[in-house]
Amino acid sequence: MRTIEATSQRRYLPGMTDDAFDTLAITRRLRAGGFDPNQADAIAEAVRTGVTGGVATNADITEMKADIAELRTDLRWVKAIGAGIVGVLIVAFGFVFNMLSELSTGLAALETAVAALASGG
Repeated sequence: MRTIEATSQRRYLPGMTDDAFDTLAITRRLRAGGFDPNQADAIAEAVRTGVTGGVATNADITEMKADIAELRTDLRWVKAIGAGIVGVLIVAFGFVFNMLSELSTGLAALETAVAALASGG
């Protein structure tokens, strides 16, 4: 079992007052209340870890902001590429539509010519 010496440094929650999580003071109170030194140290450490373990530090927040900024940049690129793909598809569709329209006109002219030849013309 890991113990904290009575001479250990104070451990604090960033941004809070100096006595926010003074494990030495907690250990002393527990010892005064009848806990043996190992129990008192273990309880103080468990409370400190439980309370401060999930707290984001300023460094965590700064890193998260940088990650969000990077994702926003990536998203802008994805949007731009998507818009480019849509533009290419619209142009391609227009080209295919024009080709089909010309083919239809050509087929109509061919039908007319074949009908004229068939009628002896």
